[in-house]
Amino acid sequence: IRTKVLKTVNNSFNCITCHDPHSAEPRIVFDHLIEAMSHPNYKDYNYQKNVGKTGYPKIEVINMGVRGYPRKIAILEKANSNYMCGQCHEGHNRSETFYRDSDGQLAHPKDAIDRTGWSVGTFFAANPIERWNLVRGLGLNNGTDKATGVKTVSTDHYHMEIVVASKHGQAGVGCTDCHFAKKANGTLEHQPSLPSLKYKNTAQDLIATATRTEQLVRGTSRLHGRDNPVAYRIHKERLERYGSAARNLLIKAKNGDVKINQPEYQKLQDAYSLYLHTVGWYFSDYSKGVHDPSGFENTSSQVIQNLRTATAAAQNALK
Repeated sequence: IRTKVLKTVNNSFNCITCHDPHSAEPRIVFDHLIEAMSHPNYKDYNYQKNVGKTGYPKIEVINMGVRGYPRKIAILEKANSNYMCGQCHEGHNRSETFYRDSDGQLAHPKDAIDRTGWSVGTFFAANPIERWNLVRGLGLNNGTDKATGVKTVSTDHYHMEIVVASKHGQAGVGCTDCHFAKKANGTLEHQPSLPSLKYKNTAQDLIATATRTEQLVRGTSRLHGRDNPVAYRIHKERLERYGSAARNLLIKAKNGDVKINQPEYQKLQDAYSLYLHTVGWYFSDYSKGVHDPSGFENTSSQVIQNLRTATAAAQNALK
C-alpha cells in the first residue's frame, strides 16, 4: 500500500512545506489549517481566541489563485513548529465523512473537497469535549459503534491541538524543542526523533524551560515517556474501567437483554460516545500524557464523572 501511495502522490514533503521558497519565512500550506486559523466561523476557538499571545503567532494569509480549487498559504509572524509540523500532525488532516442523525444520510456530497468549511480538517478545539459538543450539537456523527449502536465522533492523532492547548504550547514550546535533537555545534537536526532515543540532546536541555509552567501547576518535571506521572496511569485506568462498564450495559440494551428508560438510555449513549472520542483524542497521540498532562487529567475526570453518573442512572432505570 505504501509503495502505491508513493507512486501516486505528485507532490513532495520538503523545505517549501514549512518555508516560503522566496523568503524562507515560516509558513503553512495546508488549506484546512489555514481556514481554522483565519475563517470567522472559528473566532471562538482556541487559536483565534488567543492569536498574538505567546504560542499563538499571527499569520498573513495569501491567496494563490485557483488550482483545482482556491489555494492559499499563510506566513507565520514568528516560526512555531507546532503549526508547521501540525500541518500533518493534526486531527483529521484529510476530509471526514459526516452523517445526519435525522436520516442517517451523508451530510455532504460524497466526493466534496470543501464540506462547508468546519467539517474538514481542524477547528482548533482545545479538548475532545469541545469538539464532541460541536459535532453532536449539529446533529451529526461520523459513524456507529457496531457493538453498542452509539453514534460516534471520530478522532485521529490530535498532536497539534493537544500541544497548542497545553501549558507547554502556551509557553511557546514547540515540537522541534523535543523532537529535533541538538547537534554538537549547537544547531538542530532537521530529522525528527523521539526524545527518549536522544534524551541528552533534547529533553534534558528542555526541562528548565519547557516544563516550567507545568511544574508550577503539577509539581513535576517528568517529561519523557519512560517516567510517566502516576496521575496519568490512574486516570487512564479509571477511564477504561468506567468506559467498559458503560459499554457492557449498552451492549445488553442493544441486544434486548435489558430495557432502559429512554432519557437515561440517551444519556448513557452520549456519555459512552464522548468516552470513545476522548480515548481516540488522547491515546492516538502516543505521548502517554506527556504532551498535555493537566489537560488529560482535567478532561478525563469530567468524562469519568459523566460515565459514572450515566451508568448509575441507567441501572436504576432498568424496566
